[in-house]
Amino acid sequence: MASYLGHVKLLKDREFVQDKDYEGIASPIRELRRLYRDAEAKAARLRLIVDVRKVLDRGPLDTAMYEALSAIAGFAGASTATIRSQTGTAWQFPTRSAAGEETAEGADPVAVCKAWIGCEMLELRLSRLAFPMNEQDREAIQIVTDQLAAFLAAESQRILREQLTSDLQARERDLARLIEAMIGAQEQERRRIAYDLHDGVAQSLASLLFRLEAAVVAMEDTQSAKDAIEGGIEIVRTSIGEV
Repeated sequence: MASYLGHVKLLKDREFVQDKDYEGIASPIRELRRLYRDAEAKAARLRLIVDVRKVLDRGPLDTAMYEALSAIAGFAGASTATIRSQTGTAWQFPTRSAAGEETAEGADPVAVCKAWIGCEMLELRLSRLAFPMNEQDREAIQIVTDQLAAFLAAESQRILREQLTSDLQARERDLARLIEAMIGAQEQERRRIAYDLHDGVAQSLASLLFRLEAAVVAMEDTQSAKDAIEGGIEIVRTSIGEV
């Protein structure tokens, strides 16, 4: 009996040692798995930030916003992703036609991030998440929301510059047409004045001619000739003054 009990005790001691050995091996394995999952999660967050930046750099606006929301929805496991400004401008993934009636507004959004474009608030909504997000995931989505806000602010400035440039060019064209019209009017007025001067001088010279001819005829009458010549002189003076 004592031998049997000793044998049982020996077996239990061996099992205890084996359990301790297994626990000693399993614990580092679990830690390695945890570290691996954490590394994968960090890589996914970093990949999201980089991918969104690349999409925004490529543009154009609508395509970039759609692809960025697609990347965000894929990262968060969301069925829809919508970003909306206070002015009502909005982009959605998938599009309303693709999503049917289930839009982000009607699907109880469970994740919301906000950013600012100047004094205007920008809001990102994610709905129907396939899995819960931790704080690090939310921080990554907040970073890309800030990227979207910066991108939209830059696009707004670009559009404003283009509008101002277009307005300036239109005003320059209007000014050029106005200057051209003024120059044309001045040239027309100059020609009219030149014509009037020419016509007036011609008439004055013709009158002078008649008076001088009359003076020649009246040479026999000295006083009459003097008066005719003085009249011609006055006409010449008047003509010179007009010119």
